[in-house]
Amino acid sequence: MTVSFTDQSLRIRGARQHNLKNIDLDLPHGRFIIVTGPSGSGKSSLVFDTIFAEGQRRYVESLSTYARQFLERLPRPDVDLIEGVTPTIAIEQKNPVQTSRSTVGTATEILDYLRLLFARIGEIYCPSCNRQIIQDTPDVVVDSLVERYAGQPVLILAPLDVRGLKTTAEKRNFIQRLLIRGWTRCYKKGEVARISEEEMPAGVSFYLAVDQVLVVEEERHRLTEAIEQAYEESGGKLQIKVGGEIQKYSLEWRCSDCEGEFPALTPHLLSFNNPYGACPVCKGFGDTLEIDPQLVVPDPGLSLSEGAVEPWTKPGKRQLKNLMFREAEHRGIDIHKPYVDLTEDERGWLWQGGKRFPGIYGFFEKLEKKKYKLRNRVLLSRYKMPVPCGSCRRTRLRKEALSVKVRGAHLGELCEWNIESLETWLRKIRLSQFEQAVVGLVLDDIRKRVSFLLRVGLGYLALSRHTKTLSGGEFQRINIARQLGAGLVQTSYVLDEPTIGLHPKDNQQLIDQLKDLQERGNSLIVVEHDPQMIHAADEVVELGPGSGEKGGEVVFAGPYQKFAGGNSLTARWLRARETEEKEKGLKPASRPKRVLSYEGISHHNLKNINVRIPLHQFVCVTGVSGSGKSSLVEETIYNSLARLFYREMLSVGKFSVMRGAEHLKGAVLVDQSPVGKSPRSNPMTYIKGFDEIRKILAGTPDAKAKGWGPSFFSFNVSGGRCDRCEGQGFEIIEMQFLADIQLPCEECGGKRYRSETLDLRWKGKNVDEILNLTFQDALAFFSSASESLKRKLSLMNEVGLGYLRLGQPATTLSGGESQRLKIARELCEGGAKEVLYVMDEPTTGLHLQEVALLLRIIRHLVVMGNTVLVIEHNLDVIKSCDYVIDLGPE
Repeated sequence: MTVSFTDQSLRIRGARQHNLKNIDLDLPHGRFIIVTGPSGSGKSSLVFDTIFAEGQRRYVESLSTYARQFLERLPRPDVDLIEGVTPTIAIEQKNPVQTSRSTVGTATEILDYLRLLFARIGEIYCPSCNRQIIQDTPDVVVDSLVERYAGQPVLILAPLDVRGLKTTAEKRNFIQRLLIRGWTRCYKKGEVARISEEEMPAGVSFYLAVDQVLVVEEERHRLTEAIEQAYEESGGKLQIKVGGEIQKYSLEWRCSDCEGEFPALTPHLLSFNNPYGACPVCKGFGDTLEIDPQLVVPDPGLSLSEGAVEPWTKPGKRQLKNLMFREAEHRGIDIHKPYVDLTEDERGWLWQGGKRFPGIYGFFEKLEKKKYKLRNRVLLSRYKMPVPCGSCRRTRLRKEALSVKVRGAHLGELCEWNIESLETWLRKIRLSQFEQAVVGLVLDDIRKRVSFLLRVGLGYLALSRHTKTLSGGEFQRINIARQLGAGLVQTSYVLDEPTIGLHPKDNQQLIDQLKDLQERGNSLIVVEHDPQMIHAADEVVELGPGSGEKGGEVVFAGPYQKFAGGNSLTARWLRARETEEKEKGLKPASRPKRVLSYEGISHHNLKNINVRIPLHQFVCVTGVSGSGKSSLVEETIYNSLARLFYREMLSVGKFSVMRGAEHLKGAVLVDQSPVGKSPRSNPMTYIKGFDEIRKILAGTPDAKAKGWGPSFFSFNVSGGRCDRCEGQGFEIIEMQFLADIQLPCEECGGKRYRSETLDLRWKGKNVDEILNLTFQDALAFFSSASESLKRKLSLMNEVGLGYLRLGQPATTLSGGESQRLKIARELCEGGAKEVLYVMDEPTTGLHLQEVALLLRIIRHLVVMGNTVLVIEHNLDVIKSCDYVIDLGPE
């Protein structure tokens, strides 16, 4: 598809956002553009903080000042000129969802359309007797009469509720109103009689005789009219006398067998986010919080005397513990026997209790009754874990909602199926002419959304999957699928590493979907390092040449063909990777002497597997998306070790046997979560190097003379820090309907310290100037400092973070930088041995050159005597590891 705006360009002049060095750049519209370069070279600053921020800012500022008060306010990027800006949409590689109510079905809006489908053409079955419930509309009643009583006379009655009529005057007024409306006959004592003013209704109901009609096809219209009048008078109820029988009908949803009532069928009834449709037990969450025996008895190898019952090991629970000992002796139970060896009856007594002993459950029930106390709520939360709701079985819906079916399946079943199975079910649905008119468009929309999810490789997800459990890559692909369905044109899409979390076999499928967006007349600007994605691009922009202060420049901008033959850092690495021969002379890895093994793992979709992890090696777990990598590595292996070594209250995946943990001394999870939420947190404080710098400053003669200790130089406590900004270095000015302005503190000028603190110097620099040094410069500056400080600075350079400043706010670090900072901290701790390091896709955000650096760091951890276990799809990492565990096949 060719559109006129492809001949134009997005023109950027003088971009200085963050570390961008006054760059000029022209990006042609309607093209697939890759932005690459080393970490910290300015890719996100250009794509998200400049291009996307300006596009969004212009859209927001086109609205009224009133509307802008309620929208996200975006700051103006630091740039001289941006021209040719089109509507801009960012699809970032992160998952911001935290609520348990959000699922794949709600996030993709498929569930909203399914609820409408079920509410309009769903068949209702009685929850009690499983008989289909049909609403008795006038047409349905007439059809039933013609079929069963053809040629017979029928008497149509409208039962009127007279329970509210207490006095004679009220009853007389009731009769008068009927006469005024033209009704003259009633039914009483088995006969039709005239209504007179003296007629007094007695009992619960007064039966109005609407009409007596012969059931023949010629009288269909009269029958229908009479039934409608009866429903109108009685408020939706109807009785028909045929011979000696009386048939009851109702416009309400009611089972004709068990008389069970059914609520009105609306989309709200089918929503677990609405109190009307949510399961009353779990409130629509699908899980209930219950006491987890694994948390109460974390180590079954301990005896009762050794503290097997963890909550009773606290000093405040000594009385309960002693009572347990006395009662156990009275019952002949050995308190020195390991919990795992206790008989079933002995464990039953321990949990259920007896006459004088409340038991573990009794203890927690007492806490439940006193939940108004904060300490009791905190204690209960430590030993509770979500378990499937016994009422709705995790479908989240009330039983009436699960009684509504379309083609034999209820909504709870569809949510448990994966997208591929749902697509098969949708393909088999055939609608009648009436159903097509009612829900034809709805069904088409569902099919389109499902097909888009399949096209981006998410067919393995179920609609019931919690959105917060999705990886950043999966969430990003859901957003791509939504954009495919939106059908926008002449729009700029900016994406952040969309290949993250994808197996190499799925990359081409993703590229095809991005190309589809482009062919509709859109621009794609993608931050990416993946060679396959770079090769598919029309244009390449490389920033660099280095990171941080050494980056921020345009190294190359132009067509891929010219880029591939160029001499930039990325181009050289790509060529080296393509021409690299198979490594020769490598000795096979020695057979490990020690192994960590798990048997019978059946967590989530893992099918009773056995896994062996050789220790003192670099082990990689790979496989397609959704094959169970995170379920195995993080939720089973790491969580079980963290609970064993650190007594952490974590939910552990189900397995039968674990062996070899005695060969380890700990387990560390090195993920990409932020290292700090406050701007006061920085790389130097994270690796605990700032403590030593503050000691150096406090050891100067001037500081000693003034009585300043190390804490005086901290910007986390009052003392030497600026009191106005409290050590943050900036102030936020609220602008109501405009973006909040972040300005340097007027008092300290953004230096975070008081003027008298800044007057103190060591080797010619004050504390602010020291914090503004890069780690590369700091290594030379602190050449005469302690070996401990020099080692920490050196390790930061070794992990490729030498370009960071000592005091750079932790909130500005990327995921890859945060992960390498965590590795540096582990190395700074003094070289721990016999530790299992778990990493989840450590190559995220890393350039090809930085991947090679990461591999050297991992190898260093292994040489120190540790085991490194990573989840990874990067082929360079997989070929460099010692041992591979591949999950799948799909």
